[in-house]
Amino acid sequence: MTEGPVVLFENVSKIYQMGEVSIPALKGISLRIPGGRFSMVLGPSGSGKTTLLNMVGCLDQPTDGKIEVCGERVAEITDNRISEFRARNIGFIFQNLT
Repeated sequence: MTEGPVVLFENVSKIYQMGEVSIPALKGISLRIPGGRFSMVLGPSGSGKTTLLNMVGCLDQPTDGKIEVCGERVAEITDNRISEFRARNIGFIFQNLT
């Protein structure tokens, strides 16, 4: 674990392409989440919360910008290492709507 932020977003954007239509989910998000703290992501439906959390969990990549989790640049983690990285550094709690 590093002494810097556990999660770092620098000018992160994500655009989903649906055929010829571009759907911006995040636009220039910058944030730092320090270690040893609980953090929440709040916002209305469609505001990009799930997209942001998918990127923190290394499940999705940004269109632009830089993301670091636990001191490692997410874009540089190989497919062969990503499962191990998640197992050591990231916990998921899924929401069921049944």
